[in-house]
Amino acid sequence: GDTLWIGTRTGLVWFNTSDYSFGRVVVPPELAWIDEINPICMIEDAKNNIWISFGNLNSVVCYNRATRRFTDISGSKNPLLTITYCFSMAKDRQGNVWFAGDGLCRWNVARQMVDTLIEYSSAAQTLNGYVVILDMDNDNNLWLYSWNNGIIQYDVTHNKMYLRKKENNFWDGD
Repeated sequence: GDTLWIGTRTGLVWFNTSDYSFGRVVVPPELAWIDEINPICMIEDAKNNIWISFGNLNSVVCYNRATRRFTDISGSKNPLLTITYCFSMAKDRQGNVWFAGDGLCRWNVARQMVDTLIEYSSAAQTLNGYVVILDMDNDNNLWLYSWNNGIIQYDVTHNKMYLRKKENNFWDGD
């Protein structure tokens, strides 16, 4: 059977789908705050690591399944991770992990660091940085949603953004 990780108000819980047993995910003492802050989202990367964001400023934690260790990538080690709260995540074709919140940033898997920060979309009409990742498509486009701007397509390969205007999408029924 599979084991699921579930984010709860009192931390992370594991759940075995075969026998329905469960328990707390044990975290190291330096990350004890994980048990006190709600997880917002999780994603598994190409190397089976689990990335988790919490309701903590500029905070993302990575769990390496091979070593069974947690790493907090926040703070001075990754000064470009300044998106306030990470509301959503996606992985691109190169295996990098993208975080969205008050801006968009990328964990570069080859460099093992956050190496990109896009504070607001260059295609946006209103400079409001909050974005949510809707999905990553097979052409390496991140599809984003911005409350004040609508749908934004970010071509990761060519570093280009396109605002998909309301008159050309599903909002008006055309």
